[in-house]
Amino acid sequence: MRYNSDLVEQISEELAKIPLIRHVCAKFAIDHSTFYRWMVNHPTFEKKVHAALYIGRANTNGAAESVILQGVQKGDFRSASFWLSHNDLRYMQKEKGDHYAKWVRIENDIMKRGVLKDETTFEGMFELFYGMEEYLPFETIMIIAKPFVDLFCHDDKNLPDILYAAYEGWRNEKKRLSDLVEKADPSKMDNGQ
Repeated sequence: MRYNSDLVEQISEELAKIPLIRHVCAKFAIDHSTFYRWMVNHPTFEKKVHAALYIGRANTNGAAESVILQGVQKGDFRSASFWLSHNDLRYMQKEKGDHYAKWVRIENDIMKRGVLKDETTFEGMFELFYGMEEYLPFETIMIIAKPFVDLFCHDDKNLPDILYAAYEGWRNEKKRLSDLVEKADPSKMDNGQ
């Protein structure tokens, strides 16, 4: 099979329905190594595959949740147990519950902040990273943000390193300016100091 834009669209549509690369390779008679080589050699293909896998997994997760909820409604103990152990802190293992509670709190805090003016600029991306650093170490943020950074950097191999280095400089400057403002604020000064 030869790489072409029609095939890319068909593969994307199929992955959005069934998010399994093995299934797509079998359906379109594409060898796995060919599929992964296309992902390396064709950035557009890689982006479309990742987007389709994301959509497909979200759809599959929704369908799976629907089946679990139907089981709960029918009184199936296993479905009810699964649902509670994954969605209610009182039924989770303590470690998993603590982790889940932390992510719910972070998600709520981020949602309360609202949308940034423009996340497609370096400064918009930096503001996003800066807000997340309140909750997570930057190394974790880099892992979470990697797909978005790769997309933002248009698969330029050097640009992510430049982005992270620029962010570090931006963050340091933001902290320096914040400290200067705090020192210059008369309401924060003690009796003439």
